[in-house]
Amino acid sequence: MKKTNKKNVKPLTVDQQLKLLFTTCKTKKELKNWIKYHLGLEIPDCTVSRYATTNPLDAIWKIYDICVNRNNPDNIEELLYVASRGAGKCVAKDTLILTKSGLISIQDVVVGDEVFTGTKWAPVKQVFDEGILNGVNLVTKSGKSLIGSYDRHRILVLNKDNENVEWKYLRDISIGDNVYISNVAGLGDVPMDDRNFNDRDLRELGHIEEVQDIEVVEAYFYDIEVDDPSHAYWSNGFISHNTLGVAIAELLVMLHDQRDVVHVGAILSQAKRCYEYQVSFMLNDKLKPLLSMKLRGTPILEKMNMEKSTFNLIDRYSKTPKKTTLEVLPCTLKAVNGPHVSVCCIDELDTVSGEALKAFNDISGMLDSRPNRKALRVGISTRKSRYGLMNKQIEDAEAAGRTVEWWTALEFSERCPDERSGKHKTIGYVLQDEMEVITEEEWQRKSKQKKEEYFKQEFYGEGCLKCPIAALCLSDAKKQQSTSSMLKPIGDPIKKAMEAGPDWAISQLFNLKPSIEGVVYKEFDEKKHVKSWNEMWEILTGKPFPGECTHDIFVKQCKSQKLAAYGAIDFGWSNPSTLVVAYIDNRENVYVVRCEGQTYTNNPTWIQTIKNKWHHLYRIQMYFPDLANPGDGVTMRQEGLPCPNTQTKDTQGGIQVLKKWLKSLASPVPKIFFARETCGPIIDEFQKYHYKLDAAGNITDDPAKEYDHWLDALRYMMYELFSTSKFVMVNDDVAANTPLVDSQGNFSRQPSVEEFAAAKSIDLNTDVDTSKLGQIGTLSELEEDEDDGSSSGSGGFLWSF
Repeated sequence: MKKTNKKNVKPLTVDQQLKLLFTTCKTKKELKNWIKYHLGLEIPDCTVSRYATTNPLDAIWKIYDICVNRNNPDNIEELLYVASRGAGKCVAKDTLILTKSGLISIQDVVVGDEVFTGTKWAPVKQVFDEGILNGVNLVTKSGKSLIGSYDRHRILVLNKDNENVEWKYLRDISIGDNVYISNVAGLGDVPMDDRNFNDRDLRELGHIEEVQDIEVVEAYFYDIEVDDPSHAYWSNGFISHNTLGVAIAELLVMLHDQRDVVHVGAILSQAKRCYEYQVSFMLNDKLKPLLSMKLRGTPILEKMNMEKSTFNLIDRYSKTPKKTTLEVLPCTLKAVNGPHVSVCCIDELDTVSGEALKAFNDISGMLDSRPNRKALRVGISTRKSRYGLMNKQIEDAEAAGRTVEWWTALEFSERCPDERSGKHKTIGYVLQDEMEVITEEEWQRKSKQKKEEYFKQEFYGEGCLKCPIAALCLSDAKKQQSTSSMLKPIGDPIKKAMEAGPDWAISQLFNLKPSIEGVVYKEFDEKKHVKSWNEMWEILTGKPFPGECTHDIFVKQCKSQKLAAYGAIDFGWSNPSTLVVAYIDNRENVYVVRCEGQTYTNNPTWIQTIKNKWHHLYRIQMYFPDLANPGDGVTMRQEGLPCPNTQTKDTQGGIQVLKKWLKSLASPVPKIFFARETCGPIIDEFQKYHYKLDAAGNITDDPAKEYDHWLDALRYMMYELFSTSKFVMVNDDVAANTPLVDSQGNFSRQPSVEEFAAAKSIDLNTDVDTSKLGQIGTLSELEEDEDDGSSSGSGGFLWSF
């Protein structure tokens, strides 16, 4: 076949271009070519990681195919995309950026300007108006100042060994740190086209200055994206580091299916970012002339602004003129209560908080199916915290009928080169939670218990075992086939993982699980603390159970060993009233065997429920309720549920006690365990109970009042019993010779019921019939339990005051 000479190909006429603009795409390849031709973008189109279910082009195609082609065999009404997090930065208005033309305020930088990255000149690809945000003002001893976003802006710092430089976020900078300052920023307006800094050493380009002051400020921020792997630029003399898909999908659906579309940004700056993308599309060299053409005397693009851009199109079904709108809104009650559209996209769900949550819940009300146009809701976000909105959307997806798709950093990264990975296949052993990969020889030296934490993996090459993200990549980066110019070097996610650590990389680069940042009980590890009944039995007795252990069998064993049973209570109303039941052995191991809760139940009713359903089942000897209302304690005692008449309120103290039982240097293994079958609510709370954030987004020391209902109950009990207790491996002889109370009146070990009563000056009424405690199960062998509660340290004692 004779090849066509591209030089002789005639350009498309205006009519042909206009026809192509509105021609629907029947295949993903056609869509890819449409985007490339009209928008100049080649979207990454390869699903690389085994942990990904989609990629950026597939995500656009799915939205398009559902809306435009009506191809929706699964009847999807809501799509949720979990995206990998990219690098970012932003600096305040009037920050000076070093360009080839001299120093320019960041708000005056335009696409195409060449900025200095610290080693070379590189063109600006994008300019972003971020709006008003909280930031950090960093001031050096010489008076130099830089205002940047506290969690996205990074600068070059001389690390503690005073030999190497590293990028650090402004949030991580401390007074006394040494930062790099540019020596060339003072060149002012002198053109520098003939200057070449590529071979200059960094120390020749900058000098060291000590940070003297840091303060949180509010400022108007801008950002630029640099066409360079480092994404760095020099700002104010400091050497600084650096939803496209949804915006493309929205434009295509609007043009090709004449749908009214709304894009909701979690915050105003995110909404503006999307609008800037759309403006760049509609005003580019290809689209601007076409959209300026008139349809029946009115331009196709009639009006363009962020609140509502209006288009005059021909309806594909009725073939009549139709006004179609594209709106970009912040997530506020005022903004989302007006529009009624058939497509709504919500951007960065995980940053929706506070009053915006009410607006988010109202978004479903703006969706309105029209003839031939079924409503579709699309969400996209990174997955940050365990307690964030995005994670809740993922967890509720199945019940809500929501379709969830994932992509990782590898879908946006170039293929890992052989020079980095090597070519000789090799075996490694992987511990993902710690992002650790070791050789077989190193694995063999581990203990049997530790070995079980690793899994065996074949890697593409010997170099993989040395790679910082090998435990997450697993050589999948070798599968990248996309030729998109938008792909980043594989070194980019590697660098981010090294800087931010395993928790951030696992959650935000690969979406394997949400981050524990801000979680109160970071020490909680489901693999270590949540156990089956067989595992609980072996910890308690030191021997495996011969068969399948059950709740009833384990409880009977606790009774036969005369273990004390405790109940912890937190009262609620719209939030649940809760009960946590635990046995404690003579080694001070805590076995939590039940977590129960009930909403819209008054306190006396909940007390009566506990008495009727669980008190005799576990032979609970002492309760630790929330005594914010002292009358609840009186009610409990009147019902025969023993509890102290006072309560020590020390939230932080209780948290620290529980942390010590979860993980302590004094014990190589945890001291508290939770039954998987019966403790689901508290297991969930451990992963979501978190500290509040201040106005600047910093984590405070004040826990948020959510996800704390069973945890609060457990904390009351742990604090009362163990607030000053140290881990002591005890038997009956040791217990008999170990002082119970120190000179300050604090417990030095776990007290028995009688000891607790004596220490608290509580009269113990022993003239109580304990023969009607009830059975603990239906198994016949359990009904033969002869322990009637008369032994010391067990039984159904009641208290009188």
